[in-house]
Amino acid sequence: MKKAKHHKLSEMDLVPRGADLLSAHREGSFLALVWQDRHAGVCGLVCIGDLEDAPLFDDQTNAIPAFSRALAHLEREDPQLVVLDWRTNIVESTGLALVEQSLRRLLLRGCLPVIVVKDDPDPAVVTKLSSLCHREQSVHQAMKWLRLAHTPNSDKSFPKWAPIVAAVIGIATFLFFVALTVASLFYHSLPSGDRFPAVAVLALGGAVSSGLFGGYAAAKGQLPIPVAQSNKPVEIILFGFAAVLFILLVLGKILY
Repeated sequence: MKKAKHHKLSEMDLVPRGADLLSAHREGSFLALVWQDRHAGVCGLVCIGDLEDAPLFDDQTNAIPAFSRALAHLEREDPQLVVLDWRTNIVESTGLALVEQSLRRLLLRGCLPVIVVKDDPDPAVVTKLSSLCHREQSVHQAMKWLRLAHTPNSDKSFPKWAPIVAAVIGIATFLFFVALTVASLFYHSLPSGDRFPAVAVLALGGAVSSGLFGGYAAAKGQLPIPVAQSNKPVEIILFGFAAVLFILLVLGKILY
């Protein structure tokens, strides 16, 4: 009984403070723990020991099935934020392939993973895993990075009503030119000297509408630029507004 209690305490010592241990998968000297933070909603996987391929002899332990069960449990949780606490010493091809496939599946679901590597016993393996996710030196740093990366800062700098205003302006501009076209067909067309105000209305309406729609897309999308700040969508809006305004003014002057 004391031995079991010791194992339980040692497992809990590997889980971050404020997290619940969801499952433990042990085989020989290998141990994999799946945990979940109670407040941040971050899921984690701790891997300790060696991940060798199938053993040569029947009396040797095989850690691959335990590792597979741990990865399957982690994926069943369908996490959005994952910390992979990688403390393995030896990782051969089967174990590396399993964790790479699992990370790719999580990435396809929109998950944001971070790998934690304190020591670097196998640089080649760590380099491959780091190419799939961000790397930190501790679980605390990883969770801090996840909180910052997952915070929708762009929503604070760009209002949610922007696409609604863009749609209203776009519809109003469209109706204005429909009315202008109908008036030109049944009554009289605008003189050439009076057409520039109509072109200016078209250019301003189209530029404001496209700028707001473009800014909304940039604010809500996930741009794979690590140095992107919250003011990036604003820069995109200004660029889009100026470009559309210039293009519509030129086309309107030439065609109308």
